[in-house]
Amino acid sequence: MSARTIKLLIFLLCFLLMGIRLLYIPATARDHVYGDGYSDINTLSAARFFHDSGFVKTAFLPVHGYPQSHPTKVYTHYPALPDILAGCTATVLNTGDERALRLFPFLLSIFFFFLIYRVLNSLTGDSRSAFIGASMLVLSNYFIAWGDNLHQHLYAELVKWMFIGLLFQYQEAQRKSRSAFLGLLVLMVLAVNISFELPVYLGVATAGFALIYQRSLFTRETLGLFAALLFGFGLHILQNVIYLDSFRLAIEDMKNALVFRTTGADDVGYIPEKPFSVTQNAWQIPIDWFNRMERYYLLPGWFLLATLFWSLPVIRKQSPRLFQICIALFVASAAWGVVMPQHAYVHLFTNKHFGVWVGLMMALSIPIYADVVKRHFQERKTVLIVLHVGLIGYALVMCITQQLIGLWWKHGCIYVLGLN
Repeated sequence: MSARTIKLLIFLLCFLLMGIRLLYIPATARDHVYGDGYSDINTLSAARFFHDSGFVKTAFLPVHGYPQSHPTKVYTHYPALPDILAGCTATVLNTGDERALRLFPFLLSIFFFFLIYRVLNSLTGDSRSAFIGASMLVLSNYFIAWGDNLHQHLYAELVKWMFIGLLFQYQEAQRKSRSAFLGLLVLMVLAVNISFELPVYLGVATAGFALIYQRSLFTRETLGLFAALLFGFGLHILQNVIYLDSFRLAIEDMKNALVFRTTGADDVGYIPEKPFSVTQNAWQIPIDWFNRMERYYLLPGWFLLATLFWSLPVIRKQSPRLFQICIALFVASAAWGVVMPQHAYVHLFTNKHFGVWVGLMMALSIPIYADVVKRHFQERKTVLIVLHVGLIGYALVMCITQQLIGLWWKHGCIYVLGLN
């Protein structure tokens, strides 16, 4: 069976599962692992308000609680682009139906599917490795449970992959393409208006690539993209200024939101006992990075980390630059846990920041690890064979329970059978 045929079968399976979720699983039934129902409900509210009352009344800012609660709340603290896109869909289709509104991100995820394969192929330069990493990624919760997401998650991951793929090509071409640089600037402006998490990732990744390729942190790319970040954030502030009719009130509003989030005060309700504490809880975040991967990716984090013991020295020897890129992407993935530790601590879905890194590491390390296992079996190294059997068994158990049963069955096919 050819790779193209296998990719087609994977595509059909992924979008069958995603279609089931779109048709049968409403926002109210999506938890914080296999979807972000809370945010989707808020986006639905914004879309329905925009459909009924237009965009100008709130300066394109989303309205929460519409039409169920009165008074409704205009939400000024978060980028509004996902809500605006949902509102545009509602206006064009002339409906506030949730399934209809999910059609736009669902169709966009088709492009995302093929983009993942292409970017990994570009990064690795090996179609076989890229196929392995991409296939494992798209068959997991990371892709399937979020393909019709109304809030920022699909858009953020899509822009992230576009940005990393374009940044890599731009640097490999010795920064000669003005159109590529312009594309990066546009993506950064979009990123700031999709999620405040995303520009942190992209900023750190840009700095990492600058250190790798130019051996300098201050380059025209880092400075230009930082300016684009400020411009994008300025667009959001402008919305707030127009709505609040005061620059001072807009700045004060964002400052209060920042204090509220950075002190951990908004954790109450998620963590009933007490708010997030840097001294008491921050040490758990690095452990959570790998613990949570089993919920989002086909291979669990601790298994992937174990395979790096054998694969990283090989990657470093064969491709030093790719090895450095792997490190840069890991640092970028972890950056949000450093910048906003209380948010990363509370919300499991922030583990999706590791998506590009996990995909790349699976693409590179799984073929190497497979060769290592084969060699150890041939050499009859009993201790290592037992270790490999344990690691692979653990990975299979987590894949079956967290992905096949947790996502494909409980949060997918079971709804079709009416067993929910």
